[in-house]
Amino acid sequence: MYGYVYTVTRSRQSALASGVMYGMSGFMMAHLGHIGIIHCAAWLPLIIWSLEMLRRKWNPFWFVVGSIAVAFCFLAGQSQIFFYSLLLSVSYAIALGWSAPVGRRTFYLYALLLFGLGIGLAAIQLIPTAELINLSVRTEFRFEEFVSFSLTPKHLVTFVFPYLFGLSNHPVKLYFGDWNLTELAGYVGLLPLMLAAIGFASSRRNPLSIFWLVAGLVALLLALGDATPLARMIYYVPLINRFRAPARHLLEMTFAVSVLGGLGLSAIRQGKVGISLVWRTIFISALAIIACLVAIVIFRDQLVALAEHAGVARLSLLPWANGAVGIPLLIFLFGAFVLAWWCGKPNSFLRTLLLMLVLFFDLASFGWFYEWRYASPDVSELSQPASTIDYRDALSSTHQRILPVLGIHGPRETMPPNTSRLWGIPSATGSNVLRLERVSRLLSIAEGGDVDASWSEPNNQSIHLMAIRYVFTPRGDFITQDGVSWLKKDLDLWIGSGCDHGSTPSLTFDIPKPFIATRVGLVSMLACSTGIPDGTEVARLSVTEVNGRVQTRSIVAGRDSSEWSVDCGNVRPMMRHGRATVFDTYPAKMYDVPCEGHHFATAHALDEATVVKSISVQWTGGTAALVVQKLSLINDSTHTSYAFNPEYLDSSSWRLVDETDKIRLYENLRAMPRVWLAHDFAVVKPEEALQIIKSSKLPDERDFDPARTALVEEPLSVASQEIDPNASAEVVSLSDTTMEVRTSSISPSILLTSDPYYPGWGVSIDGQRAHLFRADYAIRGVWLPAGQHVVRFEFSPRSFYYGAVISALSLLALVVIFSKALILIARRKRLRANAS
Repeated sequence: MYGYVYTVTRSRQSALASGVMYGMSGFMMAHLGHIGIIHCAAWLPLIIWSLEMLRRKWNPFWFVVGSIAVAFCFLAGQSQIFFYSLLLSVSYAIALGWSAPVGRRTFYLYALLLFGLGIGLAAIQLIPTAELINLSVRTEFRFEEFVSFSLTPKHLVTFVFPYLFGLSNHPVKLYFGDWNLTELAGYVGLLPLMLAAIGFASSRRNPLSIFWLVAGLVALLLALGDATPLARMIYYVPLINRFRAPARHLLEMTFAVSVLGGLGLSAIRQGKVGISLVWRTIFISALAIIACLVAIVIFRDQLVALAEHAGVARLSLLPWANGAVGIPLLIFLFGAFVLAWWCGKPNSFLRTLLLMLVLFFDLASFGWFYEWRYASPDVSELSQPASTIDYRDALSSTHQRILPVLGIHGPRETMPPNTSRLWGIPSATGSNVLRLERVSRLLSIAEGGDVDASWSEPNNQSIHLMAIRYVFTPRGDFITQDGVSWLKKDLDLWIGSGCDHGSTPSLTFDIPKPFIATRVGLVSMLACSTGIPDGTEVARLSVTEVNGRVQTRSIVAGRDSSEWSVDCGNVRPMMRHGRATVFDTYPAKMYDVPCEGHHFATAHALDEATVVKSISVQWTGGTAALVVQKLSLINDSTHTSYAFNPEYLDSSSWRLVDETDKIRLYENLRAMPRVWLAHDFAVVKPEEALQIIKSSKLPDERDFDPARTALVEEPLSVASQEIDPNASAEVVSLSDTTMEVRTSSISPSILLTSDPYYPGWGVSIDGQRAHLFRADYAIRGVWLPAGQHVVRFEFSPRSFYYGAVISALSLLALVVIFSKALILIARRKRLRANAS
C-alpha cells in the first residue's frame, strides 16, 4: 500500500498513512484469526501498484511482479478474497486504462497478459481447487446462504462506534449484535474517513479519485447483502455466487478509503486544499456523528433489550459511562482539532507526528481490544494430551479413525479435527469449507467438523462404514427444571411412521451404570398428529430392571405429549387432542406463518424404587411420529436425577471406554476395518444409497449389512457370489497417496476401502490396471476375481499435472517476456550511446 500511494501522490507521509489505514483497519484486525484472508489481502496492493506502473510506462519488472502477485494472491489459500481482489484489480485496469499514458489498447494488452499469466502461474493449485469445489458442499448456495453474514444496516453505526454492540470473544460475554462481529467489522477510523472525504473533494474530477470513491461505495453496497437489490443480481454471477459472507467486500471498501485518505493528506500538504474545505469536512462529519447519536437515543430501548437478551445487564449509553460511545467521541474531537491544527502547517514535523499518532490511536481503538488479545490459542494447544497417546497407537495398528463429535469446538482432549493431524491421529472429520459433499452428507458434518446426533442412531451405518473406532463426545451441558436434571441439547430422536422421517418403531436406551429411580421423565412432541384423538395411546414406555422385570407405561396424546404446533393458528382448528404440559417454547413457522412450537414434559411413577437397566419407547400410534427430546430417571428419595445421552441407544454398538469431567469416550464395536471384502452388491442411485445406509434397509426390505453387500451406482458385469467365511483383506502399507492391500477369497468379491472416492485415485490388481468405482455412496470399491491378490491404490491426479504444465508454461512465458524486454532495453541503450 505504501508503494502504490507514494506512486500516485509522491508523498512519503501520505503513503505511510495509507499503509497504516489499510494494515490496522477493522477488516484486517478482525480477521487475524483467518490467516488465509490476511495473506491474500496482503497481495492486493502490489497487484494495483503493478497495474499503475504499467499504466504509465512499459516495464518488464513490474509486469513480472504483477503476474507473481496475482499468482501468490491465489496461492495464499483464500479463494473468496482472491476473487474479490481480482474483481477490484480488473475494474481498476478497465477504468484507469482508458486514460493510460502508454495508450489504451497497449495497457489493456499488458493487463490481460498480466492477469492471464498470473492465473496461469497459480494453475498448479487453481485447477485442483476447481475440481474440489465441484465435489464439495460449495457446489451451489441457496440465496439465503449466499447472503449469510451480510453487514446489516443497523451495523453501519459501527463505522463510528465500532463497539456499540459490545466486544466479541471477550472472556466476559459482552457482545449483543448480529453474528458474527469478525465478518461485520469494517471500522476504518474516523480520521481516515475525514481524510478520504477531503481526498475526493480536492480532486473530484480526477479519474483516480472517482474510481476509488465508486469502488468503495459499490463494495459497501455489496457488503450489505440482501439489504439492497444488488445482492440478487450478484447472486447470478458465476464464481462469485459460490461465496457467502458478503460483508467480506469490506476489504475493497477499506482499500478505497485508505487510498482516498492518502490522497487527502497529500492534497493538504501540497496546498491544494484550503482550510475552509477542512472545516466543512469536520462540520459534516460532526453532523453524521450527531445523527448516529440521535439514532442510538431513538433505538435505546431496542439496544437495551438486545443486551439483556445476551446477558449484558444494566447497559448504559451515556458517553461517560460507556466507553463504546465515549471513546469514539473523544477520538473524533481530538482528531478534528489536530487535523485543523496540522492544516495550518502541514510540513511541520511535530504536527505531522501528532497527526500520525492520532491516526494510530484512532485505528487502535478497535484493533487493540479485538479477539486476538483474548482468544489467541496458547502454544500448549498444539501439544498432544498424554491421555490420547494410547488411542493413537491402537488406531495405527488397525488404520481406523476417530470422530470428535464437537469438531473444532471441543476441548483438546477430544482430539479436534485438523489439530489431530499434527499428532498423527486419523480423523473422520475436518474443519474445511470445501468438505466433500458426499462424505459430509454421509456423516452429517458441519463446517466446524462437528456432527449432528444422527451418528448415534442404531440403524445408521455411516459411522461404521468410515471405520470410526472411537467417538469423543461432550459430557453434555445440563439444565435443571422443577428439580429434574435434563440434557441441555435435545436428542431429536424420531419414532413412528410419519412426517417423512422413515419408519423407526422403537428406541432402546441401555444405561452404562444402573440407577435407582422412582419416576421416568420424558420431554417430547408429536408431529403430523393433528388427527389423533385426545387420550389415545401413541407410544409405550418400558422400563427394564436389572433383575429382568419390565414395567410398562402408556404415553397418551393430550396428557403426556401433543402436536408441536398445537398453538399455531392454522393448525389449532384441526386438532383432535389437547395440549399437554409445556416444557419449553421456541419460535417456528407453519406453512410460512410464524408461530410458537412446544416441547411437552411428563413423568411416570414406577411401582417402587427400581434399579433401572434400560428403557425403551415403542410407537403404537398410526401415521404420525413422536420425537423424543429428553429422557431422565428421577429418584425422589435422594432428590437426584440421571439424564440420558444419545450414546445409550445401542449397547451392542458402543462401549464406554473413558469418562472425564469434560468428555466421554466410546468405542464403536461395529466399526468396519479400513478394508474388507463384500460378496454381494446392489445397484442403486446415490440418494437411495444414502437412505439405505442411514436406515439399514435395502429396497426389498432386507437388512443392509455393509460387510456382506456393497452399494454401487454403476452396473457391474458380474453376479453376486456366495460368501467365503475365510475371506480376508489386510492393509500392508498406507500413506497419504498410496495404499497396498493383500486379499484372499475363494470366490470373486468387491474390495471396499473406507476412504473417500475422489478423482485421481487409481487401482491395480497384481500390477494390472483395474476399474475403480464409487461404492456405499462415498467410498472406494474394486471388483476382484477369486484367489489371492495384491491391490494397490495410488493417487495421481490429472488436475494437478494439467495445472503443473500450465504453470510451467506460464513461468516460461514470463521468463521469455522479461528476457526479451531486457535485451530490447539494452539494445536501445547501446543505440543511444552510439548515436551520442
